[in-house]
Amino acid sequence: MLHKAEAQFLSAWLNFASGSVSWEQPITYEVEDGNALVLPFHELISQAEALLLDPESTSKEYEQAKDYAEAINLLDEDSTQCEFDDTGKSSEGIEIDSEDDNNKGKTKTN
Repeated sequence: MLHKAEAQFLSAWLNFASGSVSWEQPITYEVEDGNALVLPFHELISQAEALLLDPESTSKEYEQAKDYAEAINLLDEDSTQCEFDDTGKSSEGIEIDSEDDNNKGKTKTN
């Protein structure tokens, strides 16, 4: 789950860098009980980052970080330039391969 969370997290930052989302833009995140949490981009991405950087985070917390970042990435559903699916592959044919230590941090294109 950590690798999926990292892929969504990096994609969220790419969406910010490309201008698809602004620093203060409100993001609606649906919580498990059916309620919605609305936070600005910078707060939601900070919460995701905190979960990813905590060495004691559980798989469930990594999933929560993935869900936070995914909420950001789904804002602009018409633009697929920064979206990654659950396999770590983007719609542009770019794949994040963080499983192999020799290729850590590299991307592949198909």
